[in-house]
Amino acid sequence: MAKSSYTRAIEIVKRVLKSYDYVMIGAQGVNAWVVDEDKIRATRDIDFLLDAPEDIAMDICQKFRDAGYTAHLRMGKKSDEIPLYIRLTSEIYPQIDIIFALKQWEKKIIKNGKKLKDFNIKIASVEDLIVLKIIAGSDRDFIDIKNLIADRQTDINLKAVKKRILEIDEKLLKRLKLLNL
Repeated sequence: MAKSSYTRAIEIVKRVLKSYDYVMIGAQGVNAWVVDEDKIRATRDIDFLLDAPEDIAMDICQKFRDAGYTAHLRMGKKSDEIPLYIRLTSEIYPQIDIIFALKQWEKKIIKNGKKLKDFNIKIASVEDLIVLKIIAGSDRDFIDIKNLIADRQTDINLKAVKKRILEIDEKLLKRLKLLNL
């Protein structure tokens, strides 16, 4: 049976990033945790949070180029919400965004990652996905949060989510209230 483009893309990520610690995040991370197939959403990209030194970003870009991707390094200010990431595009593989974990709380998300039964890659914990979705704050992110909570209510430590949000930025508490958490 032929492998899907998503499966091949994950294999490329695993090969290129094998020396580093990383987790899948974003909609694909949410989909990995969702039990009810009606709550899985279609998405065209795969997002990862990577714990690697900033100075190897160009080397990582080159390795992905060698694997068939076009790699664009995006650098901003340290104060930006996402100061450093690589966007990978291809005509045959799905888009991939690799976000460098430069903040301690981001590195903690990577350390807390879990390997799920049907995945051969670490996924951010449900609580950490909720935290990341709260930070992103779009309408789509709030729907993802509600789907995660409705689908896995007994498994989620909402007190831990609130604690992590407070540790990151107290201003985010307003978003928690919009979700009635």
